[in-house]
Amino acid sequence: MGRSDEVTAKVSGITAAFGGLRGIVGELFSLLCRRRAASVRPPAATVEM
Repeated sequence: MGRSDEVTAKVSGITAAFGGLRGIVGELFSLLCRRRAASVRPPAATVEM
């Protein structure tokens, strides 16, 4: 019984870590997309930032 609990804890920890990693990757990706969109727009938009 204790063994399966240990495995469950490990799996949930890995899942949580993976979810956090996906969140970070999503943030970076959206940031990159915003950067690209900003670079496509005229320079006036970047001056406001």
